[in-house]
Formats: sequence, structure tokens, C-alpha cells
Amino acid sequence: MTNEDEVDDDGLTQALLQLLDDLEGRSLSVQDQVLARVERALSAAGDVLGVDRVGLMLLDEHDELVTVGASDEASGRLERVQQRLRIGPAWDSMSTGQPIAVADLAVPLGEHQDYTVVWQALQDADNGDHSGGSTGASAASCVRAVLSVPVRSRGDMVGNLNAICEQAGPWTRRRIRAVQAYADVIGTLLTLSAAVVNVDGGAHESRWDGRRA
Repeated sequence: MTNEDEVDDDGLTQALLQLLDDLEGRSLSVQDQVLARVERALSAAGDVLGVDRVGLMLLDEHDELVTVGASDEASGRLERVQQRLRIGPAWDSMSTGQPIAVADLAVPLGEHQDYTVVWQALQDADNGDHSGGSTGASAASCVRAVLSVPVRSRGDMVGNLNAICEQAGPWTRRRIRAVQAYADVIGTLLTLSAAVVNVDGGAHESRWDGRRA
């Protein structure tokens, strides 16, 4: 786990401001520009937050958590496993509305649900993919400490941001606050993307309409 002192508060503030910069006026009417900011936020999250990788899960039209973005193959595989099993910190973050911090996905702990089934599923997936994927290493070895925090749009939970570290270790309050702040900006971007956009004189509504509880 990266040391908490490596969370640069000034750097985090600047990154959050840059993600929101210029999102007004005509920019707000172009949904693709806003969603591109979400993709950029995922790409930059590792360096800004001092984690190894991140993933984003959002509710679909059936209120089911689905994977919509990941910084690399290992994080994407974790999200897909959680989606398939319907178990993991992402699901518990959705049900509680609170951050779920897991120091080691491979070790059962008393304060939260046993997530070792998720880590075992990652190992099983690795055994079926001897190439190691684009990460150059097994997904299980790249995913140990996981932090899932809520993403909200218009005050309602619409998904969660999952921060991942390769080394097991506790999540400090400072790091949890930093990841939550980053997730809040992603929620703001999703809210902006849900604004009604005029298309050929009509109206078009984003799938992320902020309606879900």
C-alpha cells in the first residue's frame, strides 16, 4: 500500500479542478465531452490518489451494477467478477451508502462480508488465462487492498468508484477522503452528462438520469 503521505493534497485539488474546468456554457451541451472527462478521470486516478488502479461501476436501467470503466485489465477483471458474483465491496458500498475499505481481499475479516470468494474467482480467472493479460501479471496478484466509495448524482447513489492497491494494507481516513472526493467529482460529471441535450430540435436524455436510489 502506498504511504498516505504520498497523497498530495494540492495535486488532488488541482486534478479535481481540471476535471471540472470549462464545463459550462456550450460545453455542457455536448455530452460526449463530459463523458470523456470521466474516462480521463479514471486514467489519472492512480497517479492522483496514489493507488495502483481504479474501476468504475454504475447502475444500469435495471438498477444492476455493471462495469463501465477501468484503468487496466486487472481492475476491469475485478469489476466483472463482482458484477457476476453480486458479491464484493462494490455491492456493500451500494447497500450501505458508505465507503467499504478492505485491507486484504484474500483474507476474511469479521467486520465485513467474506470477500475471499471474489479473490478466489480472480485466481480461477487467472488459471484460465495463462497470458497474464495486458497487465503482464495475474489479476489476483494485482488486486489485494480494495476501497469502494459511493458515486452520487443529484444526491442519489448511481454506482461506486473502486480504488485498488497491489499490496495489502489498511486504508487511512485521509486516503478514504481523497478517493471519496474524486468519486464526488465523477458524480458531478455524470450529473452534467444527464442534462437534456437538444438534438435536431428535439431532446435527448442520457442513461445516467440521476433517478436511481
